[in-house]
Amino acid sequence: MLAQFYEVEPLKRIFDASKEIVKDININVNANGLEFTAMDNSHVAIAKVTIASSSCMMYNCETECIIGIKLDVFSKFLSLFDGKDSLALKYVDSADVLEIESRNTMSTEFGKFSMKLLQLDADEYTIPDIEFDVKITMPFFKLNKIIKDLLVLGDTLTITANDLGVTFSLGENAHDGQGGLTFCNSEKVAIEKKVETLKLTFSLHYFNKFVKVPLTQESIVLGLKDETPMMLEIPVENLATVRFYMAPKMNDL
Repeated sequence: MLAQFYEVEPLKRIFDASKEIVKDININVNANGLEFTAMDNSHVAIAKVTIASSSCMMYNCETECIIGIKLDVFSKFLSLFDGKDSLALKYVDSADVLEIESRNTMSTEFGKFSMKLLQLDADEYTIPDIEFDVKITMPFFKLNKIIKDLLVLGDTLTITANDLGVTFSLGENAHDGQGGLTFCNSEKVAIEKKVETLKLTFSLHYFNKFVKVPLTQESIVLGLKDETPMMLEIPVENLATVRFYMAPKMNDL
């Protein structure tokens, strides 16, 4: 397998964000690209990352394989390189290392490292296609600010979609007060509803993990459905799609 990327920096963000949720992952590698799906140890959240082969500078995979890596170690290797460096990942079937090579396009500098791989017996997680009852499209930075602002006041986030728009509010158990922020359809926020009203409550602690790393400057999509894990879909430039899933707090419904 050879996967060569134009720049290291987007990959740094993707794997830094992923390690907020999971520690060890199996990357499935095939002709379509690289993908992994992993659940956190508390079985609350799932991270799914898809990197299409077409987004790479160069890509070749003749044999499907699974690469087990420790995310914090991989992130440390990526941090050694300048964000503008190109990056190549090389793997020979049945090898116990991943070759990591970088090259500075503005100079003769280059780096070459070998990272030990893991043999993981992690469960395979298949996420079915979900027809969400509510989809909210909004700028990433706006959702990031909502989460960080509410986190200092409470532990849970209630998202309510109705005729007024969509409201992000403190959960009912907040000790210091109640209230929230309401958004209507606008130039920057789009709300699609298949139901009249939907109200779900989630952990602010986990939501903060999803937005802690600034993955994009573009808009994200938040998918909601009653008694179903929410989906936060984040496009990372033209390189990848990152999706986080989190189960709602059933006792707050």
